[in-house]
Amino acid sequence: MDILLSLGVNQTIGYHFLLFLVVYLFLANLLFKPYFQAFKKRVEHTSGSEQLAERLISEAEELHKEYEKKARAVNQEHKVIFDTHRSEALEEHEAVVRAAKEKAQTIIEESKRTIEREIDKARTEISKEVNSVSELIVNRVVGKDLA
Repeated sequence: MDILLSLGVNQTIGYHFLLFLVVYLFLANLLFKPYFQAFKKRVEHTSGSEQLAERLISEAEELHKEYEKKARAVNQEHKVIFDTHRSEALEEHEAVVRAAKEKAQTIIEESKRTIEREIDKARTEISKEVNSVSELIVNRVVGKDLA
């Protein structure tokens, strides 16, 4: 007991304890309880917001992956369509060039035949006139008519 008396504990300890209990209950109901309820709500709200944010981020990542997948599919479709139209255009171009070459070749061949006919015609006309022209030249050179 001497130890307790040396610490300053005396017969008023019961009153102090009772006063402490009354003040504690008063403060617990008036101050601590509302504070802990607000703290609990804040923690729930914060953790709920964190969970919501994590869920929204994961959903956004999934949507981003899905968008990229669909974009790749659309790009692939466009590439297939582009390649198809490109090959069709190249085939059509080759057909047009081939037809133009064939037409040019037929025109060239026709022109060659026409030129050959004209040359043959000119040769026959020249061969017909060779005798009369040669007689005319001889007459002028000799000065008389041989016939």
